This record gives sequence, structure tokens and C-alpha cells, in this order.
Amino acid sequence: MPYYKGSWYSQAPAFGWFDKEDRPGSNALGVPDWQQGIALPSRGTLGQWYNVTPPGGGLPFPMQQTDIGPAKWTGRGVDISAAAAHQMGYTPKNFPTDAAWKVEPRDEPRGLGSPAGRPVQAGDLPDNADETQTAVASGPPQGQKMPASLMDMFEPRNAGGEPASSDAEELFDGLVATGRNPALLSAVTVSAILVAPFRAGPAAVAIAEGFLRHFADMQIVSVDFEVAREAARIRASTNLAMPDALIVASARIAGADVLITGDRSWRTRIDDLALGLGILEFPS
Repeated sequence: MPYYKGSWYSQAPAFGWFDKEDRPGSNALGVPDWQQGIALPSRGTLGQWYNVTPPGGGLPFPMQQTDIGPAKWTGRGVDISAAAAHQMGYTPKNFPTDAAWKVEPRDEPRGLGSPAGRPVQAGDLPDNADETQTAVASGPPQGQKMPASLMDMFEPRNAGGEPASSDAEELFDGLVATGRNPALLSAVTVSAILVAPFRAGPAAVAIAEGFLRHFADMQIVSVDFEVAREAARIRASTNLAMPDALIVASARIAGADVLITGDRSWRTRIDDLALGLGILEFPS
């Protein structure tokens, strides 16, 4: 049977995982640490998928090999990334180092993506990308704050909160994760993103929360009295749905520079309010 001693590696700072011997972002597949799966000794299997069953049995987790390891001298056969370990429900204090892990090859799962809920290999912009798509790829001017209506950027059918396209991948990995543009996220959007994961179960919730807490430069904007009052004013003037009005209000009150949305009606409906927000339409 394919059982191997295992340990953990990589980083998931939001959940207390810090690997002093692993340089952040140094994995062989070149994905962000929160997208990592497992490390196996062979480079020839890099990028392939496996069913990984924790010690003691239970349901297997589909994981991609994103790095190479562990070192032969350790006597171990698999390393579990911090992101994957968190998804499985472990903490750095209770992770079963050197216990037996079952690792079996499998086909790439459909609609799941990496352990943190995103596709590992995201395509570039299509050759026929229009000007709006190019604007998303290049992003707002460096340093401008971007509040994102993430409900428009994620597939509702994906319980893990998977970005709907490579443009979303570019937005978060290229602009927010690098610190080029700090981002603001309405608490309303957070709630909307987490609905499907809660319906799917604890593992999906862990995936989505891992994403939402991953970015140091992404701030969650709470709905306080000032935001609620501004949302009421916006809804009264535009007839936007209340969740949309709350997102727009959060952007204005928090001092955002650019509002990102996939709803092309927002621009015409809020332009007359003179909110001082640039609108960047996300490709549908």
C-alpha cells in the first residue's frame, strides 16, 4: 500500500504556519504558497494529482504535487504543505509528523483547483482580449486602492471560491499579492463568497477562508452606520440592490480609488452621484 511518513512545509501565516527552512514562494511549480498541495521526491511527477488520506483513515483529499521533497535523509516520503494541512483541519501543534500518509495517483479533479481552491495553471489573457480585458490585466495605477466586488469574480458553483477566470488570477496574484495595489473587500462580499463553501462542508470553508485571509494588503470593510447610511442614499438614488449599494458605499467611505465590478450597469447608474470612484469593469 502507498503509505509514507510525512511532515509539513511552506507557509500559511494567517493560520500560524511558519516554516523557517522554506523560503516563501520557492516551490518548484511556482504557485503562491496558499495554492500548494504536497511535495514528493520525484521531479518527474511535479504537477500531477494525488488522493492524500490523513493518518487514521477517513476521506482522501485531492492534492497536486507542487514541490519536490522531502530530503532522503529524513526517511519520509511526503511533505504536506501548510495550506493543505490547514484544509485537512490540522494546526502546527497537532500535525502528525512522521505518521503514515496514504498517497495514491488520481486524475485532476474537475472544478476544484489547487488545495486552496484555485487553478494552479491559469491561462494568459486571450489573444483577442478587448480593451476592458487589457485594463484588468494592467490594473489601476500602482498604489491605488481597489475595492473588488468579488461576487462577480468567483464561480458560485465552485464551493472553494475559485476565481472565474485568468483575469481574476491576474488581479489577485499580479496586483494584490505583490503589494502593487492594496485592496478593500466589503463584508457583504465576504458573506456572499462563503455561502457555497458552507453548503459544501468544512473543508470548502477552510479553502475559502484561507484565500480571504491570505493577502496582507486586502482589508475587509465592515458595515457600520456610516456605510449603511451611504448605502441607503445610493440605493435611493440609483435603485441598486442593497448588497450592491453596500459594496459601493463601502468603497466610498473607505477611500477607495477604483471600484472593480463585473456588472456593467454600475457605471451608468452611479456616475451621476459623483462619488469620486473610478470604475473598472471586470470581463464577464
